[in-house]
Amino acid sequence: MVKLLAIICAVAGLALLGWFLYYILGPEIDNQLQIQTSRDLEILRSYPVRGVALSKLVTEKYVVKSWDAYHEDWMFATRIDCRVADRSGRSLLLSWEVRHRNPPRDWMPERDLYVTPLTRSAAELAPELLPSDVLPKDLPLSRYGAGIVYDIARDKAAN
Repeated sequence: MVKLLAIICAVAGLALLGWFLYYILGPEIDNQLQIQTSRDLEILRSYPVRGVALSKLVTEKYVVKSWDAYHEDWMFATRIDCRVADRSGRSLLLSWEVRHRNPPRDWMPERDLYVTPLTRSAAELAPELLPSDVLPKDLPLSRYGAGIVYDIARDKAAN
């Protein structure tokens, strides 16, 4: 009986350790190793908008300074920032969130992929990526998570 209890405790301990490593340390580990983040960066850059890759839309309008992909505190959401300058030299931040099979809000249906603009400038570049009835001007001026963007859509639909 003691042996069985020891085995159960060991299995439970390993499961808890695995959960801790994946959910708590996972985002930071992946930020260093760039496994999911590099995959999501490529998905975003090649994502079709109006028949062309999103990265092509970016380079047609802006001078790209950098692309950065990272997790903030959630393993299943990758934040992608593109620092650009417009033709007059003014710096802008284009920011998106990429998620796989994990909706930004629990009331949303599950899909294979969510690509959501997080900044107004990213939404203006590709308004097709916004939820229906949300316009780029509806986004706050500062960057928020994708859940806020979908909350705006739900609130507009309720009115």
